[in-house]
Amino acid sequence: ISSYVVVHEPQLHWHEFYEIEYVVSGKAQQIINGKTYDIGPGYATLISPIDFHTYKNISPESPITVINIKFQDLFLPQQLRNDIYVQKRAKVAKLTDERFGMFMQYLCEEFDKNEYCRDWVIMNGVTQLCVWVMRHILSSEEKELADKVHSPIQEAVLYVRTHFRSNISAEAVAKTVHLSPN
Repeated sequence: ISSYVVVHEPQLHWHEFYEIEYVVSGKAQQIINGKTYDIGPGYATLISPIDFHTYKNISPESPITVINIKFQDLFLPQQLRNDIYVQKRAKVAKLTDERFGMFMQYLCEEFDKNEYCRDWVIMNGVTQLCVWVMRHILSSEEKELADKVHSPIQEAVLYVRTHFRSNISAEAVAKTVHLSPN
C-alpha cells in the first residue's frame, strides 16, 4: 500500500497481483489493454493480473499523484474475482464520492500501524474498494447478471484466465473447483 507521484512513464507491463489506484492530483492518460483513458483527480482504476497497463503524463510539470494498493487474489471472494475478470471494459471510474480516496488513505494508515486484526481490516477494505469501483462501471443488467450464482465451469475458466502464465494441468483446475479432471 503506498502513495506516490508518477514522474517517469512506466513501460507497458502487467503483474501477478491486483492494483487499485486513486488519482489524488494531476492529469494523465492511462493505457489499459490498448485503450486510452483520460484520468485526473477522483478517478479510480482496478487493475487485474491479466491487464497490461501504463501511464502517460499529460503535463510533465504536473505529474499525477496516486494512492496505490496492491494485493493478491486471496483477498477477494471468488464471485468478485470472477466478475472482475469477466468484465471486458477497463475498470476505470470517475468517483464523485470523496470518501473513496479517504478510505484508501485509511487503509494505508492501517497497513502502517500493524494493530490487532490489521490483515482482516485490510482484506475487507480491499473487497469494499473493488465493489465500489465495479458498481460504478457495471450497467444495471450486468449487476443483475453478476448477482447470479456462478457455476464450477465459470470458476474453472477463471482459474485458467488467472494462471495462464504458468503450466496448468486439468488436475489442478479440477481440484480448485471440486470436480474430476474428466
